[in-house]
Amino acid sequence: MKIVILAAAPVAIIAAWWWNGSNERTWNQEAIESVAGVIYRVKCDKCGRQFEMPAEQYVSKFKNAGVPCPFCDSQSAYKVGEAGDDPEQFKEEMSRITTVAEVQDKLEDAEAEYAEIKRKIQEFGDLNADPERGAELRRERARLRAKVNALNMRWSEILAG
Repeated sequence: MKIVILAAAPVAIIAAWWWNGSNERTWNQEAIESVAGVIYRVKCDKCGRQFEMPAEQYVSKFKNAGVPCPFCDSQSAYKVGEAGDDPEQFKEEMSRITTVAEVQDKLEDAEAEYAEIKRKIQEFGDLNADPERGAELRRERARLRAKVNALNMRWSEILAG
């Protein structure tokens, strides 16, 4: 009887370990699948450089200290947004806007473009069905969000004088 218990104990311990980890494995897989086709903009805290990384790769490589930086090899890079959503890309265009009326006109145009891309995304349906087209639509949506943010910041700058 003691031999049976001694033989069964390691099996039970391994089974309990596997069972407890199965939820975490399932959650990790679901997280990876939910961001299929998304590309993140990632910045390293150590060297300060930014780079793009597929979201699935980011989710699978993320640890408490971040993801590995391809430039300095440190494990200290974090997501700062989706690829294309940085308002800084519109800095030159925003510097040419000098009045609130100009901002309002550009903002109306950008919001109309944003509504159009949202409509296209709804028509398209599952963005993961065609990963290439889905990534293109996500990138355009992120770019337009960044443009609207840049215009709102420029409006605040003009009002502040």
